[in-house]
Amino acid sequence: MESNSDSECDLDFLDELSSPEPSFYLSHHLSTTTDNFMNFDTEDEIFTSQESDDEDEASSQGDENLQDNLQFSQEIPPVPDIQDPLIDLNLEDELYSPSRQYRATPSTWNWTSCENYSPREILFNEDNQGWSFENETGKEFTPFELLLKTFPLELLDLCVTETNRYAANIISMARKPSRRMQAWKPISQNELWKFLGMKLMMGLNRKPDQSNYWSKDLLFHQSIFADIMSSDRYFEIMRYLHFANNDDMIPGDRLFKIRSVVNILNSTWKSLLKPSLRLSIDESLIGFKGRLLFRQYNPLQRDQIGIKTFSVVDALTGFVLNTIVYSGKGHQLKYSSKDFGYGGAIILELIEPYLGKGHHLYADNWFTSPNLVNELKLRDTLMCGTVKRTLQNMPKSDTKKMKKGQIRPFCSNNVLVEYWQDRKSASIISTIHSHEMVPIKPRHGAIVMKPKSVADYNLYARGVDQADMMISYYSPQRKSMKWTKKVFFHLFMRAIKNSFDIRKSLYGKIPFLPFVLDLIREMIMLDPKQAKNSQNSQQHLRLQPGKHFPALNLVTSSKATGYRRCVVCSSSKKRKMTKYHCSLCKQALCVTPCFEAYHTKQNF
Repeated sequence: MESNSDSECDLDFLDELSSPEPSFYLSHHLSTTTDNFMNFDTEDEIFTSQESDDEDEASSQGDENLQDNLQFSQEIPPVPDIQDPLIDLNLEDELYSPSRQYRATPSTWNWTSCENYSPREILFNEDNQGWSFENETGKEFTPFELLLKTFPLELLDLCVTETNRYAANIISMARKPSRRMQAWKPISQNELWKFLGMKLMMGLNRKPDQSNYWSKDLLFHQSIFADIMSSDRYFEIMRYLHFANNDDMIPGDRLFKIRSVVNILNSTWKSLLKPSLRLSIDESLIGFKGRLLFRQYNPLQRDQIGIKTFSVVDALTGFVLNTIVYSGKGHQLKYSSKDFGYGGAIILELIEPYLGKGHHLYADNWFTSPNLVNELKLRDTLMCGTVKRTLQNMPKSDTKKMKKGQIRPFCSNNVLVEYWQDRKSASIISTIHSHEMVPIKPRHGAIVMKPKSVADYNLYARGVDQADMMISYYSPQRKSMKWTKKVFFHLFMRAIKNSFDIRKSLYGKIPFLPFVLDLIREMIMLDPKQAKNSQNSQQHLRLQPGKHFPALNLVTSSKATGYRRCVVCSSSKKRKMTKYHCSLCKQALCVTPCFEAYHTKQNF
């Protein structure tokens, strides 16, 4: 590329930077020529030079007037003057182009066979771990109080505000608003809690269709749902449930409609717990088969098609600390996927708040690589995980002829790789363990010898899978055309699981089901005795003899004639209007024969 006055950039200011190590998006271009330094893609361009007449004047002003020398094509922070090239930037405010991503520290890998390898030890301060809140009252937290810690009122306010905004927009744009649209009333916090409590109840009591929860068929009937909320109101809230203002949509941001929910929950969860020594990272798949650009397919997951998420979990408590929702190939990352692999770049972003503290990290072979493990080691974070033998910089060894129980250890740059042959071949990479074999007692059979790295990996690397397993027992997920609702209810169940982990850590282990039941009772504000007897209360009332008298329906603004649909005719899928109702049951009924049938027949 030929240089000219319009494309040249004065690099003399780099000599005046006081930091011995420049910023991460400039450090990898220092050794290049001026032409190469300016060779950015149009989409990812960082800056362009001003007119050549201004360059001489700007370069003489030094570091103070550096910004006068540059025009930024997009708003980015000034060049930081720090020692550490790892800079904590906000992913939501910055788009990380490949030219600005953090690159791996160059390393030369010379693998040698080693039997007496000893890992580098990094001190972890065990006093700096635990919950960040205190129980000032001295009383035991209720399930609902714990949920408010993991699912804050800030998020509930967001859902209420955006749901009401979205409903108002839809109704105002309708050419002929339906009767239900005209009758819409804004939801409140209490009503949304009841709605979420009903969703949990539906997870406990699965029925073929959501309308079955309001069915009067004795095989489906549960009056508690109708006591809490009418079916019309429930489906209205479900229709308008929303989490972002569409008027503020950012072009190209695929996660805009759910990003605020993810950000609030992540910041809340990270503030609640200072994690213990061991962390684990894995992926999850939220089942979704609708139209979506970043929908993924994974045959190894329970839901093979859906939305992929990545999470980091504290191995001691099972508490989910941070979650990333994957938005496809266009997902912007701070770290170079070319150097660390895509999984490695995800890991560095997930555990960025915990780097440099001596944590031990466990992950599977989708994430691990020699470059990633080495980079974490330089950041005072140790790692263990399975690894693919075909990766670049991995030791070469013919493992096809290995016999069961045979192991081959290799080491380089204080990194250990072990090829171990069991029923299947396993490859482990670790900066935590030395090369040693330990006895393991399986569920059935005799004691077997396994590498210590394999034993610890099996013990600590399943935090995300265990969390997903628990929330799947009582999941409220239903088929939906809106992927945002799928993600929201998944994160809502994660919040419940986190609140259960707090309860378990503070007061000892209890089953998950009683915790969920107590939580539902508080969410719908229902007394346990009332919940026990409410299922048959309406049934007993209508069949109780005496005090049932027909009365005229009241004339209201929405019912100007006073006519309402007969409940008995409606149960037979007949639309018949009547001006009478039962004065005790408050149900609209035809005087004959429906009034008698309703009060005398078990199944009218």
